[in-house]
Parts: sequence; structure tokens; C-alpha cells
Amino acid sequence: MKLELAVDRIEGDRVVLIDQDQNVYVWPKKVLAADLHEGQVIFLDMSGPGKTDKETKDTAKDILNEILKLDE
Repeated sequence: MKLELAVDRIEGDRVVLIDQDQNVYVWPKKVLAADLHEGQVIFLDMSGPGKTDKETKDTAKDILNEILKLDE
């Protein structure tokens, strides 16, 4: 999930972010860019680490092999 967020304000060690629907998110300042400032727009990717194409293909192949029992 990718979010486009605006920095509403910085409160000590927390940053208050707002999305286009006015949902509010509070994040630790230490995990964001050091030069962050109020009014700045940031993009936050919350999808987690992705797999490479080869890893995805290998996983799909392993699943199919298990289903079809081709390794026996």
C-alpha cells in the first residue's frame, strides 16, 4: 500500500501526517528524513519488502510441483 501524506506538524519526536481523505497518521520522527518540514508531501510505501521475479517464479514453481507431485 502506498500513501501520499502531507506533514501537518512535528511534535517533539513525532510527526503528524495527513492523507487526502484527512486521515491522521502519527509516525516516529527518527524513521523519516532528517530534513522533514511542515507542509512537505511524502510518499510512504507500506507494502513491505518484495520478492525478486526469480524468487516469485521459484515460489510458484514449488507450489505447482507440490500440487502436481512432480518431484516424486
